[in-house]
Order: sequence, then C-alpha cells, then structure tokens
Amino acid sequence: RLAGGLWTIHLYKTRKVSKVEKHWQEKFEELCESLQIRQKVRFLQSKMVEMPVVIGWLKPVVLVPASAFLQIPAKELETILIHELLHIKRHDYLVNLLQSLIEILFFFHPCVWWISAQTRTEREFAVDEFVSQLFETERFIYAKALANLEESRTTTPILAMAADGGNLMKRI
Repeated sequence: RLAGGLWTIHLYKTRKVSKVEKHWQEKFEELCESLQIRQKVRFLQSKMVEMPVVIGWLKPVVLVPASAFLQIPAKELETILIHELLHIKRHDYLVNLLQSLIEILFFFHPCVWWISAQTRTEREFAVDEFVSQLFETERFIYAKALANLEESRTTTPILAMAADGGNLMKRI
C-alpha cells in the first residue's frame, strides 16, 4: 500500500503538470513570504489531481487542478493555497510519512488504524482553524472554498496532504 501510494504521488508530481500563470506564481510567493516559509516550494497546475495537494517534504510541491483556476474564485483559491502551505510549514508531510510507517509496523492492530485516522482528521482541523483565524472577518470565503472542494472531491492517495481530510462538511 505504501509503495503504491508513493508511486502514485510520483506520477502526480511528474506527469501532466505545468507552470501556473505568472500572476498566480507571484501571489503564491507572496503567500509563502507572509507565512514565513523559507524553503523553496514549487507551485504547479496538474491535469491528474482533482483537488489541491501538497507532495513532498524536502522539495515540496503544491499541485492544483488546472480546472481550479477557472472553477474557484481567486480569493477562495487563495485560502486553499494557504491551507496547503500551512501543511508545509507544520511539516505535516513528514509526520504523515512517519504515521504510514507506523501503520506498516502495526498493520494488524485496529487501534493503530483508528488513531491514525483520528490524527489525520485532527491535523486537517488544526490547519483549518489556523486558516479561519487568518481570515477571521471573511471565514465565509474559506467555508465556501471547502464546499466547492466537497463538490469536486475524489479519492487522493493517503500519503498526499490534500484539502480533503475526512468529511469537509464537518470542517466547514
């Protein structure tokens, strides 16, 4: 399962990706700076992913579906990008990988799977809370962005940090 997830993530990162428009790249760099993310984060659009997702830890990449630039209003997409960047700032991808290794070691124990699912859900809630604090006066924008994601939601490999952690309606 882990090897298959890693292979799928590799495909997401290397296949059918392209640079985003200059305007979005500049906005993304501003967001990185405002969140004090010092490491280089690539920002690409993808025809393979259907939801925004963070891939990688040492060389993180934020992938956004190419269609999102047309379907989601700019301010909503900005809140989703902040959400994904916060996963990078918090090193959630590394934590998620370690969590997956623990699942491999204790694959036979149902409590490990339950705790793991709870941890992933709480990690999403924590990032959501931080984003809603940043947009305190405009929380509706973030809630609407999550609702738009719920409409276009599909399964994403578990090793990818995506804005799909659990039921988005609970997060809203």
